[in-house]
Amino acid sequence: MKRNILIALALLLLLLAVGCMKNNTPKPTPAPPAAIATPAVPASPAAPDTGVITPPGTDAGTIAGENAITGFAEGETVKETELNEKVRTAIKQAYKDAKIKTITFATYLNDQVYHVVLDGTTAGNTEQFYVKADGTIVPYEANTDAPKSVQAP
Repeated sequence: MKRNILIALALLLLLLAVGCMKNNTPKPTPAPPAAIATPAVPASPAAPDTGVITPPGTDAGTIAGENAITGFAEGETVKETELNEKVRTAIKQAYKDAKIKTITFATYLNDQVYHVVLDGTTAGNTEQFYVKADGTIVPYEANTDAPKSVQAP
């Protein structure tokens, strides 16, 4: 019995050695056939290329056009002197004596906006809000999906 087991192990070892001795270089699995390319749909002549990348499921007009901010870069700090006149006027009319702490570019509900943080407007509290390029002030509401917009006069 021991002899049979020993012979079986020797044969198995011999088979493994012979299998490893062949020059079996692995070959890559053949690639699946390439998908049939669909022809590109030409852009309609009524939609000019604005250079703005529109997220899927949004309307290009909500990001581009009159709501687009020149030089927009999400999260980048903006100096007060770099704001357009409509935005500066809207902030001064809504918050007459407030001191601006920071202004940054932000995207809010698919619009390019300025995120403005004021320092010490009401009893030492910090106030923050969004301003669109056309001067519309949008209150900063962290827990709501549909804020109310306020148009500057």
